Amino acid sequence: MNTSSVKNGSTVMFLEAAAAVDRFLLRVNQPVQYTVITATVLHMIAVAIPNVPRAYIDYARFPLLSGIQQHDTYGTDTIGNSYVAKVVLNDPLDMYTKARLEQTPLDDARHPLRTVRLLLSAPQPHETRLP
Repeated sequence: MNTSSVKNGSTVMFLEAAAAVDRFLLRVNQPVQYTVITATVLHMIAVAIPNVPRAYIDYARFPLLSGIQQHDTYGTDTIGNSYVAKVVLNDPLDMYTKARLEQTPLDDARHPLRTVRLLLSAPQPHETRLP
């Protein structure tokens, strides 16, 4: 059995299980449905809270949140993606060369070598992709 059929089979099984859970939740009374939705939203918030950079809000000021560790800024993937978005918004024709928009000091600090920055940020023409 090849890996693509296993992957597709597990995806189908997951979707069938999700549909079964949905059918079950549609049969229960509204207070249970609201409880499940509330628990889902609270879980999403709990997962997202540690990913908010300190630059937006410092949790040290809030006693309930002060034990959560925060990053000072976004990670390198987010910074790289935001640079590519700025390039495309600035000039879509420059999205392959990235030569018409200077990078911020934060971009430079995250990726000190311009060649590496260009290769790591998508999209790239087929000729310049790494094997």
